Amino acid sequence: MSATVVHLHPGRQAEPAKVALGPGAALDLDQAELFLLSLDAEMLTADGPRAAYLLGLAEGHLANLVGRLREVTR
Repeated sequence: MSATVVHLHPGRQAEPAKVALGPGAALDLDQAELFLLSLDAEMLTADGPRAAYLLGLAEGHLANLVGRLREVTR
């Protein structure tokens, strides 16, 4: 499925709004990014309990990011 975007004013395109992250949100984002970058390598050698632990960490990072997104989009 593809989407089509129609610009009513082709010469005047709105720039997406940028949100400045506070120190806590920036730290959450950095930690989630580092975790994601290491996750592939970690999962290659993970046994069952370690995989469950990593899944729990991923769930925590995702919950933090969803919470931060809700804060800046209200």
